[in-house]
Amino acid sequence: MDVTASSLTGLITCAGCGTVVPFGESLYVDGAGQLCTASCTTPVPEWALGVEPPF
Repeated sequence: MDVTASSLTGLITCAGCGTVVPFGESLYVDGAGQLCTASCTTPVPEWALGVEPPF
């Protein structure tokens, strides 16, 4: 997947399972990358629900 195309569509590829998901349905985990909330970070810890990325 080309980086430009993925950023234009708002989709990312989960670093854990390889699933393509919208950016808003993922969490960044330091040392692991962007992980989907569907299977790789479920259940999402309560403290992580309101955390915004630093960029």
